[in-house]
Amino acid sequence: MQSRRRPLFPIEPIDDAATSATTKLRYVLRILQVNWKIYATAFALALLAVLWYYPAFFFVFLFVGYSLLLALAAVVATIYIHYIFTTNEPIKPNREPSNVLYNATKSSIFDLPNPIKNPSNLPLIFGKTVDLQLQQIIEYVLRDFMLPWLG
Repeated sequence: MQSRRRPLFPIEPIDDAATSATTKLRYVLRILQVNWKIYATAFALALLAVLWYYPAFFFVFLFVGYSLLLALAAVVATIYIHYIFTTNEPIKPNREPSNVLYNATKSSIFDLPNPIKNPSNLPLIFGKTVDLQLQQIIEYVLRDFMLPWLG
């Protein structure tokens, strides 16, 4: 079986005088449909040549591409969120919530700190007055800031 070679432009030219605008449009669309690989390759090669000779254009290309991607993501996210809020589908049954966080915070680590009754048994770092003040500041920070956050 002998394979026939297809011509590069297999569409016969049309007579401009005897055709309507819709026929011309169909002709142009048919040319694009048949030869889309040639046009895509030519466009890609031209773009690569521009990027090779003008590297600054690469950043413009990246900016435009990234902006289009972000705009498309925003539109898709907006439609998706609108779909979620407007659908009346029944809620699927869920598992019972686990008590992992509750059990983890019941550890003795999260208990209230016991104040130091006899600070004299701790080693002195700066001196007795300064060490007592530092210990008091640490206790106040733990009591006022850490305890409400953990509790």
